Amino acid sequence: MATKPTTNELKAHVETDLEAAALTRILDDADAEVRKRFGPHAEDGAITSSKLEGGGRRLYFHRPIASVTSVTEHLGIVSIETTVLATDDWRLEDDGYELLRLPSGTNPRTSWGTHVDVVWTPEDDDGRRTRVIIDLSHLAILYSPLQSERGGDFSGSRKDYEGERESILRRLVDIPGGL
Repeated sequence: MATKPTTNELKAHVETDLEAAALTRILDDADAEVRKRFGPHAEDGAITSSKLEGGGRRLYFHRPIASVTSVTEHLGIVSIETTVLATDDWRLEDDGYELLRLPSGTNPRTSWGTHVDVVWTPEDDDGRRTRVIIDLSHLAILYSPLQSERGGDFSGSRKDYEGERESILRRLVDIPGGL
């Protein structure tokens, strides 16, 4: 299954009478929100470029890193000195969520420069993203603007839509130590 499910794949998880065109719009919205907040899907060949503030010994990432293409360190406020670091100048740690600056290596330093540009590929989390897109779509299908409903013997109240949506999206933010 690709990251963004098809309407038939969604119907395997959600019972609905909505037409395919309406389901496509709902899926497109959920997929766009995931990409906006968490970057491209791994299936897209997700090369990510991050400009990070340096100064400390560690750089933190919101997704685990599968591979690093390049690390460029800038020293000084106006980028007085720029260095493309060798792979022995840093180490990937904490299951791929952190880059540690090493005091040994080709360009040794005990802390990162003023800011750092990292080009990297995230680990494949497309399975979790697919589940989040399905759950966001399910929430959108069930959405009712009414706070509560009553009919015959039935009485029910709705959960906070935006709160539920944020809770589903938070499943993709699993930085060790929390965020």
